[in-house]
Amino acid sequence: MKKMKWLLTALLMLGVAVLLINATPTTANAATVNGMPKALRHVWIRGKYKTKITKYHIYWAPTGKKYTSQISFKKVLKSGNKYTVKKTDLFEQTPYWIKGHKMYHGMRGDANDPLTIWHR
Repeated sequence: MKKMKWLLTALLMLGVAVLLINATPTTANAATVNGMPKALRHVWIRGKYKTKITKYHIYWAPTGKKYTSQISFKKVLKSGNKYTVKKTDLFEQTPYWIKGHKMYHGMRGDANDPLTIWHR
């Protein structure tokens, strides 16, 4: 009877461990860092719009006007060379990255957040 009880307890614990391992979200190689990296902290221009990225803020405005909107954040998810703002109440969860002297934002082939290219 004791062996049966021990066996059932061991199976139950093994089942719980398997469930916990499978339920843990896997973010591939994503790491969390504080603020945006220095390479992205500039005023970026695209046509009639400008974006100013600081360590903990992103501001938007038409070129030649005052900044009209902003988001604040503390943490950024880093996946390879792409950085995504980590904020739960933020709808926009698209990556920022630099290639050459240009900043890329958005996702290729996405209708809601298409890939945009910005310059300094």
